[in-house]
Amino acid sequence: MFYFFSKASWLFGTPMDTLLLFAVITTLYSALGASRRAAILAAIGILVFSIASFTPVGYLLMFPLENRFPRWQPGPQIPDGIIALGGEESARVTALVELGRRYPESRLFLLGIGKDHVEQLQAITAHLGGDPKRLVIESESRNTSENAVNAATIIRPHADQHWVLITSARHMPRAVGCFRADGFNVIPYPVDFTTKYNPPDGTKPIATAHSFTYVNLAIREWIGLIAYRLAGRTNDLWPGP
Repeated sequence: MFYFFSKASWLFGTPMDTLLLFAVITTLYSALGASRRAAILAAIGILVFSIASFTPVGYLLMFPLENRFPRWQPGPQIPDGIIALGGEESARVTALVELGRRYPESRLFLLGIGKDHVEQLQAITAHLGGDPKRLVIESESRNTSENAVNAATIIRPHADQHWVLITSARHMPRAVGCFRADGFNVIPYPVDFTTKYNPPDGTKPIATAHSFTYVNLAIREWIGLIAYRLAGRTNDLWPGP
């Protein structure tokens, strides 16, 4: 049930799509001589859409997500295992292969990969110089919560073990929260950064296409953090180091 609820909110498109549709509909109502309330709503919709499109608001929403956990630094201990969460971002698989080569004794897991993509991922792993035979691919989990539940069930980690978790930087707070809720303490390895170390100058506009991307991805994660906490899938609203 939680899976279908978590996906249903995106049936009508991205947040920017929804905002644009709202602005267009209310503007049409206003132009057709509808009530003053419709004109006010249209003005609000256009204003919010313009702010999201031509200001760094999307970047500012993304920045705290991507910088909640520091970039990974190698330590003296060898990881017992390395976990990468499935997704469209190739940086996750690339990082998994690179760490696998660096730590040949570590176990490698790739979670949430559709069964139709298993052979493709194995081929990509081999192409990047990794050993597909070392890679355990889990294809049943459909969201971050199921990633964590299935990982804890399959791996059964011990408290004294060191497991590295690879996922996109913006997704790391929610992912870590899910793993912790299942008693699985992980070492974050964020990848696929879209922001820099410092927030942008608020007086400088950024490309509209980039603004759309930042807003859509950031709002998705902020909503995910709230929804997962309300559903009891995480123990903290804002998981951190």
